[in-house]
Amino acid sequence: MAIGSKAKRSLGTPNLHPKIMLCMKSQDGDEVHYRVRRDRKVQSLLMAYCKEKNFEYKAMVFVYDGRKLPVRRTPDEIGMEDEDCIDVFMHQSGGGYLASTFE
Repeated sequence: MAIGSKAKRSLGTPNLHPKIMLCMKSQDGDEVHYRVRRDRKVQSLLMAYCKEKNFEYKAMVFVYDGRKLPVRRTPDEIGMEDEDCIDVFMHQSGGGYLASTFE
């Protein structure tokens, strides 16, 4: 093969890195779609999303299917399917009060 030429994959070769389309949905309803590899940890996707949106990664909470997302697992390990959405929330602490303290 000549130097600088691109190797072409034949149509019969299986895709070595299957991908999945995932949606990141923020609190304000903004949706961003990403195509990611099924065998990569979702943490890399979440960090890229935060960088793009200028969010601090550690200040965010990511929820999938009603539960906090295990960021060190892959979409395959989590059971994600194409077009699934990850909800993104800003982490809050406090905000509540005890009624007995104001009596």
